[in-house]
Amino acid sequence: MTVENIIKALKDGDNINASREFEATMADKMTKALDAEKINLAAMVGKKEEQE
Repeated sequence: MTVENIIKALKDGDNINASREFEATMADKMTKALDAEKINLAAMVGKKEEQE
């Protein structure tokens, strides 16, 4: 699940594997981004509750 794997698959002409690698890489990046936003949101809610 790396960009290098995508490039290697494309270079080898393996479009199916490149597509799978791309989808897996994007899913991993989206999961990490969503997890980071969940943490930020939880911190904001926690601060707001402390202020009240």
